[in-house]
Amino acid sequence: MNKRQVLKFTAALAAVATFGAAHAETAIKFQLDWRFEGPAALFLQSAAKGHYKAAGLDVTIDSGNGSGGTVTRMASGTYDMGFADMAALMEFHANNPDAPNKPVAVMMVYNNTPAAVLALKKSGITKPADLSGKKLGAPVFDAGRKAFPIFQKANGITNVAWTSMDPPLRETMLERWRITQQYVAAADTRSHGLGDILKRTLELQVDEVVEVFGLKSRPGTESVFNRAMLPSSSTRTVKT
Repeated sequence: MNKRQVLKFTAALAAVATFGAAHAETAIKFQLDWRFEGPAALFLQSAAKGHYKAAGLDVTIDSGNGSGGTVTRMASGTYDMGFADMAALMEFHANNPDAPNKPVAVMMVYNNTPAAVLALKKSGITKPADLSGKKLGAPVFDAGRKAFPIFQKANGITNVAWTSMDPPLRETMLERWRITQQYVAAADTRSHGLGDILKRTLELQVDEVVEVFGLKSRPGTESVFNRAMLPSSSTRTVKT
C-alpha cells in the first residue's frame, strides 16, 4: 500500500522522555487499541523493565476494543494516553469539532500501516488484481477494512465481497478456506527518525481518510499531530 496508509500513534514513549523526577509517582492510565497481543509489547515490555517507574510514572495499561473507542475514552478523560489508529483520531476531530478535549498524536509508531491482505498459497492470489471477485473477512470496525477502498482504488480491484466477523474468527475462517484475509507489517523511518512523519505523508493520509470515511470537514495536520514531545532527532535516528 506504500504511502497510502493508515498510521498509528502513541503518547507514551514521548511522555516518558519529557517527564522529570519532579513528577515522581505521576499516575497515567493508558489504553491500548486492542488486546494484549504482539503490538502491545512496545508498552508492556517498557513497563516490565521498569522504564516508566524510572521516569517517575505509575502507568496502568489496559486492553482496548478498537481504536475508535480508545480515542473517545481519551477525549472523555477516562484515559490519559493511548495507542490508536491515526484515521480514528482524524475521524473524531472531523465529527466532533466542538469537543472540549481532542486527543492529539505525539509519536508515530507505524510509518507504514501494519495492514495487509493474506491468502493461502493454494488460492493462487499473488498480486492485488487477483483479489477482484474474492471474499474478504474482517470486523466491521477493522481499520484495515475501512481503509481498503484506498488500496482497492489504487490497484483497480473490483467486485470484492466482505464477510463481517469477530476478530478471533479471522485466522480460523482463512484456514477453513472461507475467505481471504488481512494483516502484516512494514515501516520506513530512516529519512526522519522514529516517531516522526513526513508532512506530505500526513497530508495524503488526511486526504484519503476524508474521502474514504466520508468526513464532512478536513482536520488540519497540525491539529492531529504535534511532534513537540518527541526526543531530539539524534536519539531517534535509525542506524543500519
